[in-house]
Amino acid sequence: ANAQLVDPKPELTSPSHYYYENQGQLIDDNGIIREDIKFYTERSTPAMYMRDEAISFVYQDVDPVNGNTTSRIDFKFICGGSPEVEEEQCWEIISSEGTEDYLNYYLPHCSEGITGVKGYERVVYENAFPGVDFHLYSNQWGLKSYIVIEPGVDPGNILFQFEGQDSIE
Repeated sequence: ANAQLVDPKPELTSPSHYYYENQGQLIDDNGIIREDIKFYTERSTPAMYMRDEAISFVYQDVDPVNGNTTSRIDFKFICGGSPEVEEEQCWEIISSEGTEDYLNYYLPHCSEGITGVKGYERVVYENAFPGVDFHLYSNQWGLKSYIVIEPGVDPGNILFQFEGQDSIE
């Protein structure tokens, strides 16, 4: 549970790979506040948005000639082994390894401003599957994830569902 992992490439974390807590500063393209997003990356490609039910990877291709394109893949945890069965969430999202880095937001929907939004080096979906934690971490090499399985737990309990892709390579 929230074990600190040894990084095989022990480099300092880059601020472009920190995870930030959503405190009401995130809105979608329609101006709706996205309270469902718990953590997100601010300066990474792809951008990541961690919600209770999924992690979204979003890539924006800015093209002044042909127009902008946004691509998104959702990465969902399936706790009970079948995506057809509606289940209650079995994990908890935890941040750790806080940094000195912070962001301030002075946006129209944040009338007083949202300040001091702290960056974290790690976000963990504790118990993403029974006996399995899913770590999101980073260093200067980039964003990474670890699947941590408790001794004796069947790795067959791990089931992900992907939405938004047309192929997996």
